[in-house]
Amino acid sequence: MHTFVRKCLILAVLAVLKVCSIDVSDNFMRVEVINGKLDGSTVSVRLNNTIEYLIHYPESTTHNPYRIRVWSKEALPSDPILVVVHQENKVLSWEVPLKQPIGKHDEVYFRNTSRTLCHIAMKNLSSLSKTDLMKHEQNESFSQQFLATITTQSDATIDAHIEAIEELNFHVKLNVNYSMTITCSESRYVYYKFDESTEAVLIQITSPDDVCLAISVQDSYCPVFDLNQDIKYEGKYLSMTRKGAMTVTRNEFDEGFSWSSLPNLVITSVAKKLKGC
Repeated sequence: MHTFVRKCLILAVLAVLKVCSIDVSDNFMRVEVINGKLDGSTVSVRLNNTIEYLIHYPESTTHNPYRIRVWSKEALPSDPILVVVHQENKVLSWEVPLKQPIGKHDEVYFRNTSRTLCHIAMKNLSSLSKTDLMKHEQNESFSQQFLATITTQSDATIDAHIEAIEELNFHVKLNVNYSMTITCSESRYVYYKFDESTEAVLIQITSPDDVCLAISVQDSYCPVFDLNQDIKYEGKYLSMTRKGAMTVTRNEFDEGFSWSSLPNLVITSVAKKLKGC
């Protein structure tokens, strides 16, 4: 049975792109395939425990990763929507509403969620010089493709909405101010590549409110830990409210680094390579 399920799903995605029925635990679950777009267009569906939606996105050759945003007004914490994003050799999953712990005993559920996919060609990107990386925004070696599935165990029919958005400000530059909005369920991260003359940079962060913010600097490889419960697992970490700063050196992250959870930031050079070194 499992072999049949896998074959049916693969054929639906890669070949016929039609609807197929899959026998799961003595019940029939219909899998409906939808062709998604990478321009931020919203795919809106109605689903319950009898149907699974598979959104197939086209190939992209941009040096930026994509962000998947999913939300629902009707999904309940008791029967959430499960979002699973499949890349070439990676899987990212989360639930909607998304549960986030607040302190030791409380928790909050968020209906609006979004996650940034780790670029499948990150190894190729990090091997380029800073000049080449910023010059070539499109290249076959940056090829990436993904598909997303959304399911629920809810008996009641509920709404679900999903969209894929290119992260246009993913590659940040020195002495440029960047501003973005984040929440517990919609963290963000960007990538910085050291140029040949810079040995260390100072990252400065400001926020307009007093909400505690977790900041993490991690290496450029996947996965990037960007949720409250795992952001401390990798790299350098700090917490802040309105202002924070961190110095990062080339020796720590020679191929560049990912900077997770940021509202407003600017990266400035604090050390230059000496002549003859």
